[in-house]
Amino acid sequence: MPAIPPRADDGLHTKQIRASLPAWIAHSTLTDIQRLKPAVFPGHSPSGPLPQWLISASGELQRALSASQASSRTSRERLARTLATLKGVSEFAEPLLVEALKKRLRQTLDVNKNALFYLRYRMATEQHTLLQAALLNFEGNEDFSQTSLGETSALAPIDALVTEYGAFDRAAGGWSATYRYTEKLSLSPQDFSQLCRTLDLGRQYQDHLKQVFEAPDRAATVRAQMIAAQKDLLAVRVHAARMKNEITQPFYRALLAVLSGTPYATLEGKPLAYSRLSIFGMPLGEIVLIGPGFKPQGRTVFDWVFPLPGAIDWLTPKVPVGRFVVWIPGAPLYPLKEYDSIAQFNQDLAINLRAPSYQKLFASLLPQNKAAEFLQRLNAKLYTHKWNNQGLREQVYDENIDLNLRDTPVIGEPFGALYDLHVQRLKDNALTVAVPTAEADRQAARERLDYWLSIGMNVLNVAAFVVPGVGELMMAVTAVQLGMEVYHGIESWQQGDMDGALGHLESVALNVAFMASLGVAGVMAGKAPVIQVSKWVDGMVPVKLPNGEARLWKPDLTPYRSEVVLPPACGLTHKASMRLVARFTYAWARTCLKRALIRARANGGSNTPPIPMPTNPSLSTTMPGHGATPMKTRCCGIARRCCAAWVTRPRGFPMRP
Repeated sequence: MPAIPPRADDGLHTKQIRASLPAWIAHSTLTDIQRLKPAVFPGHSPSGPLPQWLISASGELQRALSASQASSRTSRERLARTLATLKGVSEFAEPLLVEALKKRLRQTLDVNKNALFYLRYRMATEQHTLLQAALLNFEGNEDFSQTSLGETSALAPIDALVTEYGAFDRAAGGWSATYRYTEKLSLSPQDFSQLCRTLDLGRQYQDHLKQVFEAPDRAATVRAQMIAAQKDLLAVRVHAARMKNEITQPFYRALLAVLSGTPYATLEGKPLAYSRLSIFGMPLGEIVLIGPGFKPQGRTVFDWVFPLPGAIDWLTPKVPVGRFVVWIPGAPLYPLKEYDSIAQFNQDLAINLRAPSYQKLFASLLPQNKAAEFLQRLNAKLYTHKWNNQGLREQVYDENIDLNLRDTPVIGEPFGALYDLHVQRLKDNALTVAVPTAEADRQAARERLDYWLSIGMNVLNVAAFVVPGVGELMMAVTAVQLGMEVYHGIESWQQGDMDGALGHLESVALNVAFMASLGVAGVMAGKAPVIQVSKWVDGMVPVKLPNGEARLWKPDLTPYRSEVVLPPACGLTHKASMRLVARFTYAWARTCLKRALIRARANGGSNTPPIPMPTNPSLSTTMPGHGATPMKTRCCGIARRCCAAWVTRPRGFPMRP
């Protein structure tokens, strides 16, 4: 991570958090980082005021939403642990490229601070870091011998190519200029291109994705957990949409039947069917239409429209004209909403697509090689020209835009089919940022680069979130994994505590990404995003895990407290109850630690035994940093903390004054 001038009010643990952040944070855009935390809290943020739609909802709906949020959190955290081996493009590729260059040059190069300068006669100079160039790959026939302003292509530090100006050239109408490298690497561009083609990072990354999602020993588990997490997330959206009156009660009951596993869920006696959406003839990932109208064989029975011109549309069915629900994961306004007709949906979506957030969302849901074309066509459709009162033609929004919406039926079990499509989309997106040698196309790569540069991004910016953070669910999983890399025991935290900790983490990540985007640490540091200090995070302690990794840990035993209710007849005073709690806790802690220690030693482990987490007994935590502490001292410490947690009169423990 880039070095950032420390500030007195940045928080006690900012330095450790910064050191714990994965490398892809430095390549991320600020907007993408800001999408992480909201994805963890679908429905509403714990830190904000309760929305009116939640306050005015019935108690039954409130309880249903709360239960669905808890289930969604559990399933996301389970999936995050299962996908812990899934690496982002740059995280996967960087060490491989560094090692290949080390073998070739017998020295370690920083592949983010050294670049390939591709110079061609009377053409703009292309400059890519070595990592970016290796990901884009080479066709093998690139000509690096052409001269531009007196220099040829070379590998050099990112700021090594300077422009020197000479005398004024009257014939040319400007100052004469030449290029000069202040420093070069010994490896030639031609040799570097061959090294990249042989290394073939794109193919290796595709193999990595297959290993994560298709390995025989884990494919079924990953599939089941991702489908479960997706259904749990949809359940949150269903309850929230009903609270906001964005779906009707019949559709609410029908969707709950779908989520409960009903094989043939119906709406008012008609079977529900599922379809994917296309816009301008381009298929959108993740977006699903749900409503009655398809036959079991998959053929639509909605009206067929034969628009002219455009023969391809003759074979493409319109989306339903009857009632249906549109599920747009990650949508800023309406993640799940019911519409009476396709015309109503078209009008609503056309208005929403005026917002840059919706444009970016839909561009991300398309294949990466279609995103630029989509934005061009959308901008051409969004606006029209009208005469104003001053007699001038002005650009205004077109109120009658036709988005050319079409559907493709989802055949078979919907969530399984959507999972297959999701994995395939993930692989396809990876191909655009990590290109296999067999598919290297310099012209196509240049077109993608031009599009990314037009929206203020580069290859590594795209790679940071296009894989694995594709879609709302995977964005949330990425956020959870990021939290687990910094905090220990995050699985047992309350929602508000997690919100505050992730907010502090987000502000540090934004600060790091901002500084990395400047290229030189310390430049314009005063304009970097301010780090939000969290007293709750400041109350944590730095610990070392058994594997040597550093984390921040909150020594809190409140989640472990017993729910046993002692009757008033016990006649316990406050002091007596504290003595009883301390005595009971000491005995319980000693027994648990002894048993865990015996198991750990029997398995060749250390003197730091695991303790099952209260929210998920299948997981375990440790007492970090206390491996050499005597058993009695450790148990007394647990008893003292437990008494401190109980002294605030927790639920179910009556006390007499």
